[in-house]
Amino acid sequence: MISDLKGNPWQARPLLALAYRVYEECAARGSAPELASLR
Repeated sequence: MISDLKGNPWQARPLLALAYRVYEECAARGSAPELASLR
C-alpha cells in the first residue's frame, strides 16, 4: 500500500488528514501525551 502512495501524493493526502485527526483525538484524551507535546 505504501509503495502505491509514493507515486501519487494526492492519494496520500486524505490518509494523512485522517491520521492527524486520530492523533489529535488521542492527544486530547490524554492517551498519547507524546503526541500532545508535538503540537
